[in-house]
Amino acid sequence: MALFERLGHADELDVSTLNNHFERAAEPLMDLDSDYKQMKYFSETGFFIKPETQQFPGISYVQRLDASTGNTIVESCQTRTASNSTFDIREILRQSGGSALIASLERDRHLSLKERRQMVRLLVSHLMEKFGESLTAEIKKEMALALTNQFPCLKNSEGRGY
Repeated sequence: MALFERLGHADELDVSTLNNHFERAAEPLMDLDSDYKQMKYFSETGFFIKPETQQFPGISYVQRLDASTGNTIVESCQTRTASNSTFDIREILRQSGGSALIASLERDRHLSLKERRQMVRLLVSHLMEKFGESLTAEIKKEMALALTNQFPCLKNSEGRGY
């Protein structure tokens, strides 16, 4: 602006308009302080390419609200399935210190409440080590089926037996 003042053109409309354009160019996103305004601006100018939602098998998406910023965060996590494999319950129990449980099942064909709770802890611990903390219903169902197939004495007469 100082150059135009020295040349005697500071009050001209074109100079003032040109100066406003230079000031806006220095801070191009100054008035776009929200996601809505940014999306609207870039959509209207043709510089915005709308994202497409695509689902990938084996991956789930979870949305959560970040309490500190108020923003929505989309997280993806690999879902894990047991992929048609059967759990070897005896081997899992042997490796995790549950040999006495196997012996009790084979000898008495039942478990005490204390033994049942121990077996649940060992099997759930194995599942969490192998598949993480977010276990799918399919994985739990496969474990239950393997348990009742390998130890039929644990099969329940109600529902599907597991």
